[in-house]
Order: sequence, then structure tokens, then C-alpha cells
Amino acid sequence: KQNADYQAMLDKRMPDLAHSSVLIEQLEARLESDTENLQYWFLLARLSSERNDFAKAARAYQEIINRDQSSGLVMAELAQAMFLRDKHKMTDEIGQMAKKALTIESDNTTALGLSGIYAFSKKEYLNAIDYWQRAVKLLGGNSEGGRGLTQGIEKAKALYLAEGGTEEKLQKFLSPKSISLSVAVDPN
Repeated sequence: KQNADYQAMLDKRMPDLAHSSVLIEQLEARLESDTENLQYWFLLARLSSERNDFAKAARAYQEIINRDQSSGLVMAELAQAMFLRDKHKMTDEIGQMAKKALTIESDNTTALGLSGIYAFSKKEYLNAIDYWQRAVKLLGGNSEGGRGLTQGIEKAKALYLAEGGTEEKLQKFLSPKSISLSVAVDPN
């Protein structure tokens, strides 16, 4: 499947999802007798997401979390699958899961993006900007994700000001924190 997907990318074609369907069937058959295999659950979740079956992906990620809560990546992926399953509707459960993922893996861009969406949905625009700026720093401002988040940052700034926030507080918030260092050199 990996080789076929790679070749499709080189040929500028979409991957053949039939390969994913076969693998999903095989994984589901194996999980009937080996329910504790986290790798099978993870592959099932990833393949289901690839096929836009976010309900199945969320169930598979949840099976992993039920057995092991140590992965920020899995928590963030579960939150994202739930968000996509629910047609981009942010809930407290999704927002809290994204925040919990950040306590484990502070640089997880998926969790940062979702935490920003959660803060934005609560009209906590400065928090949304903070999460999204952190994600943009990691993704790069010229990446597709970085550009999308930058648009969200601009919208959050505008709404913050429109709802009574001050330009001064916004600028203080946006100003990079600087550290000054003095060095004295003794030539002797």
C-alpha cells in the first residue's frame, strides 16, 4: 500500500483507496482475536481517517486511549477525528482532549490548532491567537497549515478588537518577549 501510494504521488494521482479497504478488513479480522494490539488499532484509525470514515477512526483511537493514555499524538488524533466526524463542531470534550494532549506533547500542532479553535469558540481570542501562533511557529508561516492558521489569527484579532479589546493589550500580547543580556569584557 505504501509503495502504491508513493507511486501515485509521483504520478500526481490520488492513491487507490481499494488498498486501504483490504487492509481495514484484515485489521478488523485480526482485532477480533487480538483486541489488545495497539498497532492494529492505530493502523485502523489512520486508514479510516484516510478514507474519511472519521467515526471509525475515532472509535479506533478511543480503543487505544482506553488502554494507554500516554500518547499526546493519539489524543490529538482522536480529538481531530471527533471534530471531523462531528462536521467541524467544537465541543467541550474535544477541546479538553486537545488540551490534555498538549500537557503530554506541548508541540503537537494538531492539538494546538484544535485548542485554538476551542478557545475561539469560547470567545477567548487571545488564547486562540496564542495556540495558533505556537502552531504557525512549528509549521512555518508559508506552509498550507501555517497560512490557514494565520488567517484564523487575523480573524481572532479583529473579533477581539470588535468586542472591546484594546489595541494596546493586543500589541503587548503579540510582542515577542525579549531578553536582554549584558556582557562585560575585561581585556586583562
